[in-house]
Amino acid sequence: NGAAAHLVHPKDLVIIISYAALDDRQAREYRPSVVFVDEDNRISHIGSNPAHAPENSGLIDGTQVDKTSNSFASAER
Repeated sequence: NGAAAHLVHPKDLVIIISYAALDDRQAREYRPSVVFVDEDNRISHIGSNPAHAPENSGLIDGTQVDKTSNSFASAER
């Protein structure tokens, strides 16, 4: 929907994010749905941790990011 939808084409990598207004109780109980699809738009992974990157996805898992220096953490840590 919207103008941005007209800027993507088949086989493009698209990240879709939704937002919600939640009160404090709802925010504490909320668990997101994170869905990864393959190049044919078939679901390849479903989870609830937005920092998780599925194996062989080519993405970097959020646990591998050093949040203090804003750089990637060493794999040896």
